[in-house]
Amino acid sequence: MKRLIYINSNDDNCQYINEAVISAQSFRKFVHDCEIVLYTNQKDFQHEVFDHIFVVDFVIPPLLTDKCHLNGQMAVKHMAMIESPAEYNLVLGSDTFALSDKINDAFSLLEKFDFALAHAPGRVTGGNIDIPHAWPEFNCDVIFYRKNNKTQSLLKEWKEMYISNQIDHPHDQNIRGQSHLLH
Repeated sequence: MKRLIYINSNDDNCQYINEAVISAQSFRKFVHDCEIVLYTNQKDFQHEVFDHIFVVDFVIPPLLTDKCHLNGQMAVKHMAMIESPAEYNLVLGSDTFALSDKINDAFSLLEKFDFALAHAPGRVTGGNIDIPHAWPEFNCDVIFYRKNNKTQSLLKEWKEMYISNQIDHPHDQNIRGQSHLLH
């Protein structure tokens, strides 16, 4: 089973939910053998493009309240990834769009690899670790992963590191008004 996962809050007058609908419609045209789900904090939201809509609280972990984590989306992303029952998963940001049926080829990466990720469009510096400029961070809006014991373990560790702020690192998404963090 394949699952496409969107995690979008109702911030900015539901802008991200509305964008997720457009994105999901584009993927629905080309990826037919999958389930498309939305995790949101918008109660009573319905749309036929989604097979399931999960209403959850978006809460910023206490150690991250003074960071650039504006709506608690990352904590929900970890939960959704860990809880997915699908073997092949694709986590998508609302600003993604499928242009052709070639998107189906990307799932074949999961026959050989546990994760397939795109690098982030910008480089992030700061925090208590020094990330070499040549080593891009991953874009958390395009994550392919295969569910197995290894990925479940990694996802749980990532979640714990995130909510405990072990890395004390600025977030590369949703950095409104803080462009000085990006090169």
